[in-house]
Amino acid sequence: GLFDDIDVNSNKLGATVAKRNANLVKLIEGVADMKLGNYKEHSIDAFGDAYEYLMGMYASNAGKSGGEFFTPQEVSELLTRIAVVGKTEVNKVYDPACGSGSLLLKAAKILGKENVRQGFYGQEINLTTYNLCRINMFLHNIEFDKFNIVREDTLLSPMHWDDQPFELIVSNPPYIPTCELDDLQEEVKKEPSTALDGGEDGLIFYRHIVKEWGKKLKEGGLMAFEADPCEMEDIKMLLLNEGFGNIGIINDLGDLQRVIYGY
Repeated sequence: GLFDDIDVNSNKLGATVAKRNANLVKLIEGVADMKLGNYKEHSIDAFGDAYEYLMGMYASNAGKSGGEFFTPQEVSELLTRIAVVGKTEVNKVYDPACGSGSLLLKAAKILGKENVRQGFYGQEINLTTYNLCRINMFLHNIEFDKFNIVREDTLLSPMHWDDQPFELIVSNPPYIPTCELDDLQEEVKKEPSTALDGGEDGLIFYRHIVKEWGKKLKEGGLMAFEADPCEMEDIKMLLLNEGFGNIGIINDLGDLQRVIYGY
């Protein structure tokens, strides 16, 4: 089901069946001819890193910001490095709004996938993004039995209850207040509302994740979010109200508050 939403009969591939087939064959043969070497003989993840690079280019240049598909590597690395400070391994990592899986894969890269002992868990509502996340796992050599990504609405149908507790919960959920959606830049407006709409006050996902999943953290575990700087104090109060005793906020290179964590 990885390619359920891909239309191989699209006229964008060619005006006739023969032309569409020819282009698909060129694509498959082009990948097959790449001199990627034996991945077991080197530490460079050529195919996976190329995928992330191309996703970044798409997010920047495709006439839309691509946020439903891609979290910038700098943001995901900052958030994940904060989340694993002092840890050399964790039992599980979970992202309840995982997108293309950037935060999950950063945990694998920073800790080593073998040091996420019991696997990677995520939930995503958008079909294309859900499939991209699973493809991303395979491209980064995360085997099928090491991840569990579910397509479902994390607000209405939170999953993975039987898989908790999680030692690491990370997320970069939608955080734009509904009333501000019409005022966004035109290229951002083209994104699906599910990638943008954070509810009436922009906090609906944070409120839900902190309340529902905070209690599912493994003892000694940590929860970390990317968020709008204007929402940091509100998220801090959400964490405090759910019993998080240690809370920190980290600024990005532009000196804006960007990551908040609690444990």
